[in-house]
Amino acid sequence: MTNTETKTTKIFIYGTLMRGMGNDRMFKEFNPLVWVPAVAEGRMVSLGEYPMCDLRDACSEPIYGEVLEFSEKEWPEILKRMDHDEECFEHGEHDETNKTGNLYDRIIIDVIAGGEKIKAWAYTMPYAYRGTFSQVVEDGDWKEFEDRKQASCI
Repeated sequence: MTNTETKTTKIFIYGTLMRGMGNDRMFKEFNPLVWVPAVAEGRMVSLGEYPMCDLRDACSEPIYGEVLEFSEKEWPEILKRMDHDEECFEHGEHDETNKTGNLYDRIIIDVIAGGEKIKAWAYTMPYAYRGTFSQVVEDGDWKEFEDRKQASCI
């Protein structure tokens, strides 16, 4: 979501994109202006190596992640790389049949960050994928889920 007063854009990230997880390197490269813990509402499922969240209105479980804020100047390059990495080929909020072939859709959601409700971009499960995954991440916290998974393998 773009803040027109200060010319910045916010994005909500979760899972392997979070700080300290395997795919945070891109954000370090772009040096976000803000990088804070945040909570959204939805449902998180495990796809094995990474999570996917349904962040649309049908789910209301907490999803723990982070909000990053970038300058308007950097945003087009970040968006291009994120859409590529998240396999979001076309922006289609209501593509119920997933004709776009997206792995994720990019939408604007409400997020709580820094104690206030804000709007931010986020990558969410396409409508066509709803109800097709069995491994729900009950507490909506990918880091905790991964820690529990690692502990059970010891």
